[in-house]
Amino acid sequence: DSPTDSGTTIGNYATWNPIWNADQSQSGFTGDMVFADGNLDATLSNNATVLSTIGFDAADTDGYYWEVEMRAGSGLFTPYIGVIRQDAPFTDHPSGGGTDAPTRSLYYGYSTGELYLTDNTTKTAGDSGVTGAILQIYVKNGKLYYGFDDTFMTPNVDGVPDPQCDPVNETNPIDTLSTTNGLWFAVIAEGNNATDDFVANFGSQGFTYSTGTDAGYKPLCTANLPAPTITKPTDQFLPIAYE
Repeated sequence: DSPTDSGTTIGNYATWNPIWNADQSQSGFTGDMVFADGNLDATLSNNATVLSTIGFDAADTDGYYWEVEMRAGSGLFTPYIGVIRQDAPFTDHPSGGGTDAPTRSLYYGYSTGELYLTDNTTKTAGDSGVTGAILQIYVKNGKLYYGFDDTFMTPNVDGVPDPQCDPVNETNPIDTLSTTNGLWFAVIAEGNNATDDFVANFGSQGFTYSTGTDAGYKPLCTANLPAPTITKPTDQFLPIAYE
């Protein structure tokens, strides 16, 4: 495993995880996943869900930033992009409703313009994505923000606009994330028996937009994670010779 030099940070950057993934079996589908470009490009079908290889502490005071491009979609085209806590059940899919609010994932319905929030409510995001647009995800101090092609999102409820979210000044977050019950992960899902192609940029190739990094947000990279509490594994684990 060789660290990547993005020009600013050297370390192992996140990708989509081809091992930690699931289908939404409660819908009667079998999730299908095809990975390319070093597992940054994931094509999902039949209600598949995939997480990032690196998790993060949502309470981090510098924050984390990444970008996801929807490169193509077919069928009913209902992709979801967002974050999920490590203890959330995979069956807690946005199209299925979900019942366990403390562990609920938060998704943006890319083609529908709906925000699926941690309290099991939804908001209209104010705009839905188009193929080729870049969705920007910011997490800092337990708050989540979204941007589209470097414009911060302005959700609304029943046609009444909320204040525009602003990850730079940390105002009007889209939602609040739990900071006491484990790590969060980037997540993508295909939600309606279609086929969707998600391309992530976790920072290894330089971001399309510098808004996040200019404001101090960090890419999802091992160099940007807290120092491990166990620095010498042999102090915790050693083989015992059988006699």
